[in-house]
Amino acid sequence: PHVREPESADAQARPLLAAELTFLRQATDAPVQLHLGDTYVQGRRGVVQSWAEGCRFYRLAAEQGNATAQSRIGTCYAWGLGMALDLPTAARYSRLAAEQGKADAQFDYGHLLESGKGGVKRDLAEAVRWYRAVVAQHDLRALAQLGVCYEKGRGMAQSEAEAAASYAA
Repeated sequence: PHVREPESADAQARPLLAAELTFLRQATDAPVQLHLGDTYVQGRRGVVQSWAEGCRFYRLAAEQGNATAQSRIGTCYAWGLGMALDLPTAARYSRLAAEQGKADAQFDYGHLLESGKGGVKRDLAEAVRWYRAVVAQHDLRALAQLGVCYEKGRGMAQSEAEAAASYAA
């Protein structure tokens, strides 16, 4: 069988032909949909930048269980990028991606749980659990947020020493 060589940097940078774009837009494969979502969001390869189109493709890939797409569509809903702001839906997609180990989604879901905004039930202990999962992946912003939780006693016993250790790392 023929093995296709990876595209060169020049080929990846060239604009998509109309026929290629039409073909990709009809794809049902989650990785292709994720890639197309990124292409629209970033306005690459001659495609007009569009959050709405990018998020549409993220949602299609997310509905197939793609964790990266779930994280990205969660961000779209959380910030109202290309669609109406919808924090409960953002939380649902972020949680799906978080459960698959996506650090960004774990942080975002923890933040939604900590804030309790937009119809998301506030659960400080659960927020801390997600922050710890992100810290285990060496994410410094989660370590800082965990420090805030220690300092304020959010979802855990207050500890100035643990807060200081988090901030120092």
